[in-house]
Amino acid sequence: VRARNGFGSYFHPQVPFWGDPRLVRSDNLAEGVIGLMGKAPAVIVNVNGAVVAAETPARALTLAWNLEEAARI
Repeated sequence: VRARNGFGSYFHPQVPFWGDPRLVRSDNLAEGVIGLMGKAPAVIVNVNGAVVAAETPARALTLAWNLEEAARI
């Protein structure tokens, strides 16, 4: 998802995409996803959905909602 609207601006320039189609069920894969995410607020995980991280639950929920809207638009 590239930043193309106001909702996507929270994820500028884009949300990293973990392209491995396997379910993330091991520490090794989870570490790979987190490594790709880095300091980004979110990462899209192929087949699994998205992971959002923030300093508070309210901020994480807001980012998750914004990511959903950015993807929808």
